[in-house]
Amino acid sequence: MNKTIRMIIRWLYLVIGCVLLAAAEVRLVGQWKMANTVKEYLTPEAFVPAATSYNANGEYSGLPLEATNFAGFAPLFSSAVTANFQSGIIREYTLPCDIIYYTWDGSDLIPALVLDEGTDVFFFPTETEGAPLIPAGYGINSFPGTESGWRYAVPFLTTDQPLISEQVLLSQEEWTYYHVRMSDLEIICKDYWEDVGTDYSQQVRKRMGLNIRELSALELLNTDGVLYRAGIYNSPDLSVPLWDKINSLLSAAGVALIVLFAVHSGKEKPRQKR
Repeated sequence: MNKTIRMIIRWLYLVIGCVLLAAAEVRLVGQWKMANTVKEYLTPEAFVPAATSYNANGEYSGLPLEATNFAGFAPLFSSAVTANFQSGIIREYTLPCDIIYYTWDGSDLIPALVLDEGTDVFFFPTETEGAPLIPAGYGINSFPGTESGWRYAVPFLTTDQPLISEQVLLSQEEWTYYHVRMSDLEIICKDYWEDVGTDYSQQVRKRMGLNIRELSALELLNTDGVLYRAGIYNSPDLSVPLWDKINSLLSAAGVALIVLFAVHSGKEKPRQKR
C-alpha cells in the first residue's frame, strides 16, 4: 500500500477516535443536564410512598397496571397543567413517523395498533376556557409503565374522530390504554416543538431555560412528576441514566481507533533480500 495512503489512514484513526470520544463526552454532559432538569422540575423532594402505592412488582392496590383505575388520580391532575400547555399552540399535528401501540397478552407485548407516518392527529385534544390541554393518559402525556422506556397511554385521536372535551384525565373504564415505546413519543414530541418552533417554542424554552430535548422530556414525564410528588409511584423513567449503551459503544470505538493509531507505525516493512 502506498506510504502516503497508509499515513492518511493512520491519522484518520486518531481523528475519528477523538471525535467518537468527544461525542461520548457531549452525550454524558447532556444526560447530566437532563437528569438535573428532571430532578429540578419534576422531583424536587425525596420520594415518600403513600399508603396506597405501587409495590415492587409494579402493581397498584394489588392490581396490575392494566387493571388500575386511573380515575382516582383525577384530583392530582386538575391543577397540574404546566407552562408548556398554554394557549397559542396548534392542536392538529401530522405524525412524522409510524407509532406502534401494544397490548399485553399475559406473557408478551403484542402489536395491536399502528398510526402511520403522515396521519393527522389531535396533539392537544381538549379545550378548557379556550386554552388547549392535554389530558393525563392521552398521547404524549402518558402514564409511566413498570419498565423504563415503556409508557401506557390512549393513542392519538385522528382528526376525523370526535374531540375529547373537558377531561383532565382519561380513565381506563372509558378509554382503551395501550403500551407504547417512549422513544416513539420522544420523536413525535421533539418534532412537534421544532414544527411549531418558531416564536412560541423559543419563548417557552427561553422562559424555562430549556432546549427542545429537555422541554420534550418534561412533557413526556409530566404524569411521572405528579405521581411522584403525591407519593404514589416512583417511575423508572425519572431516573435519567448518565451513561448508556450508546456512550459505551462510542467510547469503545474511539479508544480502539486511537490504539490502532498508536500501534500502526506507518512505516513500510523492509523488503527481505532474496
